[in-house]
Amino acid sequence: VFSFLDHIHLCHAARVCRQWRAASAHEDFWRRWNFQNKKITPLQ
Repeated sequence: VFSFLDHIHLCHAARVCRQWRAASAHEDFWRRWNFQNKKITPLQ
């Protein structure tokens, strides 16, 4: 399920429960995005 989410929705999914937070924090999900020159607010 997480692999279909973009970075913003992955952050929202992480707030569902502790297990989803742990799963969404896995580095494999974050490797596919390049955050250089992009602003990400704490709310995202």
